[in-house]
Amino acid sequence: MLSRGLHVVDGDPGSYSEYLDLIRSRGSIPLDLLPPIKDDKLVGKRFVEELGFRSARILRQFERIEDIDIEGISEPFVLKPTFSSSNHGVFLLRGTEKSGVFWDDQHQCERSIAEILQVLTQRSESSQYEDKRWIAEERIRGTNDDLVPHDVKFFAFHGQIGLVQLTEHRRPRNRVAFFDGEFRRLPFTPEESGIRVNPAILELHELPLPVHASELIEMAKEISSAMPTPFVRIDLYDTPDGPVFGEFTFTPGTFYYEDREVMSAALSKQLGSLWLQAETSLCDRDRGSHSARELLGVLSAGTPRRQVSVALRTGSFALEDRSAMAPEISAFRGSASDVVRDAMHDVPIRRFTSLSDVEIDTESPARYIVSERHDPLPLDFLVYPRDSDRVLVGLHGAEFRKTADLPKFQFVRSFLTRSESLLFLADSTLLQNDQLNLGWMAGTEGNHLLPRYARVVDLVQDSLAAKQSVLVGHSAGGFMSIAIGSMIAGSIAISVNGQTVLEKYEPWTLRQLRDAVFSGTETVESMIERYRSRLDLREILSNRLEGTRFAYFAHAEDPNTMTRLPMFPALAEYLGVDPSVGGRTEAGDVMSVCRWPTAENVPVHALPGTVLPFIDAVLGQSTSFEFGTTTRLSLV
Repeated sequence: MLSRGLHVVDGDPGSYSEYLDLIRSRGSIPLDLLPPIKDDKLVGKRFVEELGFRSARILRQFERIEDIDIEGISEPFVLKPTFSSSNHGVFLLRGTEKSGVFWDDQHQCERSIAEILQVLTQRSESSQYEDKRWIAEERIRGTNDDLVPHDVKFFAFHGQIGLVQLTEHRRPRNRVAFFDGEFRRLPFTPEESGIRVNPAILELHELPLPVHASELIEMAKEISSAMPTPFVRIDLYDTPDGPVFGEFTFTPGTFYYEDREVMSAALSKQLGSLWLQAETSLCDRDRGSHSARELLGVLSAGTPRRQVSVALRTGSFALEDRSAMAPEISAFRGSASDVVRDAMHDVPIRRFTSLSDVEIDTESPARYIVSERHDPLPLDFLVYPRDSDRVLVGLHGAEFRKTADLPKFQFVRSFLTRSESLLFLADSTLLQNDQLNLGWMAGTEGNHLLPRYARVVDLVQDSLAAKQSVLVGHSAGGFMSIAIGSMIAGSIAISVNGQTVLEKYEPWTLRQLRDAVFSGTETVESMIERYRSRLDLREILSNRLEGTRFAYFAHAEDPNTMTRLPMFPALAEYLGVDPSVGGRTEAGDVMSVCRWPTAENVPVHALPGTVLPFIDAVLGQSTSFEFGTTTRLSLV
């Protein structure tokens, strides 16, 4: 029994040289032997967005079938599982004037929510996946006028494209065309192309080349190069605005079952050769002397699936053993494993190696440190459970590192005067460099911290049976509150003098961030461009969950928010609000220009002593707001 690539198979791994052998051995093992990559649509979206590419906007997401609520979605949408790479359980829907009734565009009929849920339940029960979630996402419009845009499927081998399949969805038979790795059309005859199709199911057709063919293939190559696996099929859509990501499929049924498409032995050998070259490339890049099959197989067998699943869902996409490449992190308060109590806050420390294993104490305050195997930065958070429908979440700003005692939990004293459950998040990005004062939860090059902490907020809210999370931050904490809040259904974020578009921030601070976190980029400009989905609220908000809202308060005379560093104007203009006076956005967010007094020699960028008046105003808990704004502030 030898490790081979992404799984374990019997026999000599060297004997597997054809694509069909490789893909069938990958798909024939139990799911718990799959590596830290799987067919999860949310994982795929997050990975691709990290690379700067567009995917369909998620309108709502649901952890369980019984949570599914699609009432009130105003645009045509797709309802589908995150765990399936087939069309089973996928609905193309739009609302009707009847409550609980939707129009199914694919089958041209009305469906009640009960009918829809019955189909989804059957799909869920027939699936072997443990982590079953569902999403409603925007309907992508293709360059054609068809209901479903053409699928462009790339058979990708770590930067090389071996085959492209273009599918036009029609009834009673889909039309397909095949191209080589440079988008050159393959001949129609099976003898020349190496491909036969079942004419009862598919029609081989001379479909026109996609409008954005060159952009599509370059996008597929870049995504494939970033994905630590020798093979993945990358499904893209061609739209009037350019390519949009669809999904990853690691064990595609195309050619696998030979019921629709059949691949010749010659083509199977050709693609198999690309697969083995990709494995060698992965090996050479990371471990030189080890065979990629041994390396990936050992990691696959040695990583608990629950840990893998959570690491993926929280933004860790590393497959290789990255311990040698992981950034060194500084010691912090409580980092030693024998420390069992946080002396500063007088609470016990509870340690875990997987977020999925964390059990929140619903009775007593505690600090939680989660050190996951594939995430070099710990998740570090402090929880005060209360009997409340809300969780109030505090996020911190800049820390003067010569005196800072990390981790920093912001607003603890003032929040303790309120009645909500409390959660405080520490930015472990700062642990990568003793000179780094600001991190904005950027994480590491390979691990995005913001979505990992979004999972923490979800976990705490669910554990405490709360109905809503309210995230609060000042300056950098304001950036993080809006960013994380955009990923949490029904949340409210409050930002006071927060940053928004980090490329407009202090150049030397951005250089520090590049040197400490993103050293793989050559310049600050290339860092901003590559990681815009982490460093620009305009980009982050373009993918926000439906129903998330925020209130952004800016001091009119603060140069670090309004003029010299135009954070408020940059976001206001993007959202269609007058940056000089503020107002309400179309989504119902508050952009408020106001003034508040500060102590002598205290900059106006600082809080007016406390953040509580802003919370009271946004939650409708005060009858007046003394800092002078005409904008209606309440978000409840």
